[in-house]
Amino acid sequence: MHKLRAMQPERIDAWTHGCIARQTRHNVDNMTPPADFASLFEQLPLGAYRSSIDGKPLRANAALVALNGYASEAEMLAIVNDIGTESYVDPARREEFLRLIARDRQVVRFVSEIYRHKTRERIWISEYAHVVVDDSGAPIYIEGTIEDITERRLAREQISASERRLRVLTEKSQSVTLICTVEGVILYATPSIERLLGCSAESVLGASLFDSMHEDDCAEHRLEFHSVSTGNNTGAESIARHRHADGSWRYLASFASDCRNDPAVGGMVVYWRDVTESQRASVSLKRVAQTDALTGLVNRSHFERLARAMLDVARVESACVALYFIDLDKFKWVNDSYGHLIGDQVLVETVNRLERALTADHLLARLGGDEFAVIAPVDLLASVEETAMRWVNALTEPIVVNDMSFHVSASVGVSVFPDDADSFETLLQHADHAMFAAKADRDHSFRRFEPEFSTQALSHARLATELYRAVKSKQFLLYFQPQIDSVTGRTVGLEALARWEHPTRGMVAPAEFIRVAEDQGLISELGDFLLDQALFAAALLRDRCSLVDGFRIAVNTSAHQLSHPSFVDRVMRALAKHELPASVLQIEVTESAFIEQAGRAQHAMAALRTAGISVALDDLGVGYSSLDYLRRLTIDAIKLDRDFVSGLPHKRVECAVVRSILLLAGELGIQVIAEGVETSEQAQWLVAHGCQTLQGYFLAVPAALDVTTEALRAEGIAALPKTANH
Repeated sequence: MHKLRAMQPERIDAWTHGCIARQTRHNVDNMTPPADFASLFEQLPLGAYRSSIDGKPLRANAALVALNGYASEAEMLAIVNDIGTESYVDPARREEFLRLIARDRQVVRFVSEIYRHKTRERIWISEYAHVVVDDSGAPIYIEGTIEDITERRLAREQISASERRLRVLTEKSQSVTLICTVEGVILYATPSIERLLGCSAESVLGASLFDSMHEDDCAEHRLEFHSVSTGNNTGAESIARHRHADGSWRYLASFASDCRNDPAVGGMVVYWRDVTESQRASVSLKRVAQTDALTGLVNRSHFERLARAMLDVARVESACVALYFIDLDKFKWVNDSYGHLIGDQVLVETVNRLERALTADHLLARLGGDEFAVIAPVDLLASVEETAMRWVNALTEPIVVNDMSFHVSASVGVSVFPDDADSFETLLQHADHAMFAAKADRDHSFRRFEPEFSTQALSHARLATELYRAVKSKQFLLYFQPQIDSVTGRTVGLEALARWEHPTRGMVAPAEFIRVAEDQGLISELGDFLLDQALFAAALLRDRCSLVDGFRIAVNTSAHQLSHPSFVDRVMRALAKHELPASVLQIEVTESAFIEQAGRAQHAMAALRTAGISVALDDLGVGYSSLDYLRRLTIDAIKLDRDFVSGLPHKRVECAVVRSILLLAGELGIQVIAEGVETSEQAQWLVAHGCQTLQGYFLAVPAALDVTTEALRAEGIAALPKTANH
């Protein structure tokens, strides 16, 4: 049989022409597959063909016809003339095909990119072909099979790309992935371990997870690792110290997962990430969280924890414990007159003197401002006064700062456990009461708690003193309650509700301190601070949330504030400070405030509205002339008193009054806000009768600024138009 030798590319054409001449002389009938193989030829799932040496297709089975986009073999054979020039995307591949055929008389898994002949879509194929020869060994045609491997190739490319990405990620990652045996022997480590511990991935193979770990952390982490491997722990992140190659210790957070049943892994997988900086910051924050920044003393929250622990021990041992409450007299005058820089220096020297008067078993803490507390075990009750007087006497000499002398004295109250109180809260409160008794008694700087110190008169006096201190030290914050559009359900405004963050009593509601603030002449200063905080919140919400058009923040104003000549100017300056338009603010004026200061109130309200500030009449329904005010006042909104709302929808009189107010307000173009909505029935009745805005616990409770911000952000996101990407 004639054997083809390897040819140079320039000899392929000569060989091809010789084959064509012989093929032309061959009986074309022989091109048809024998009957025995006709069915196999047609049913073969791969494309099968027979072509002339020069690329003219002679036969094509159904699979090949479909691959090329044709409906029948006849159609395909009539159109396709030259496989080489019409099918191959890269002509060089056809040349390579002919070179291999000429040399080897066959091609095996010959991969090329071709066009689907009819549609010109590009696909990838794998081809098997061989030369058919006549009896003399002369080549007469080529036959073979073609498989579409486009999807397989695409999948392989995607896998390859994924592997490349994974390799880059593991090499560049700030974390480390390890595969270990169940004993913790490292079988694999990502290259990023060099960044974490300064050693190569190869150098740790065969080492233990625990070799670099601090000995104090090993036992606990071995147990955790074992519990994961035995299925008793699904895995939780833990932190341990590991030795870096440079000798330093790094904090690594680790997470273990049992992947032994995964054939692709076959071991325990451990993830390490460096948390050194965050751990150091955590330690620093813990120190900051437990101490007072200025004096270095234990702060209030940490003092409370330590004091509770001391009381627990005292209960077990049936011992006595004294809690001293120390308040500095005249210190506020120093701060107000000379500023905080001088005041801080005076305070630090005061603490130094108090500390020098302590014994080893005393714990001194700064509760805030100029208030301090000491807790200590007591052997003899008679020694309590002697101990307190040491601190009083320590402050008798003036404190000199910058060549200036300051006289700061102390009032001390003490409460003894368990005689005067059996809990920390009560013990501190009684010591506080005793301190105020000492402050009120000019003849004594120290008092031990007595029950009569808790009478209402003393409580009011203490409240006045505390409120003065609270206003000066800004112990107030705002909670915000949403006002909801009854049609859209969106938040259209917030009412800013003042809360006094009392150092010992917790949150104090406005009803308990606003009247006292007015009596003490503190309301303007307090009101200005709360207004400033409300506008700060409005600016923050504007920047961080998607608010509805016309969104307002409502701030309550008392009669005393409204009647002050500079009130409107102060409001405008506050708006300018926060770069807010006047339209964002709504001033709520109580009906009683208007009654008390009718002339001045009306003038101020008119000035506010002229400036673009909305004015709402609060608690409508409390006064006997409410409906008459609606006709006389130039206001933008009214708030239904909660007493009327609470009667809806079952009380006939309340329903009739509210209907009348809604009708009259509608005629006058005044917005109606129903506050105190606490049930679904009330809300449904109000909506049904045309109330535009609802406010109350049924809809939303008052919340701090951070909670309110997140709620409004979520509401704004939910209200965004839905698109293909949302």
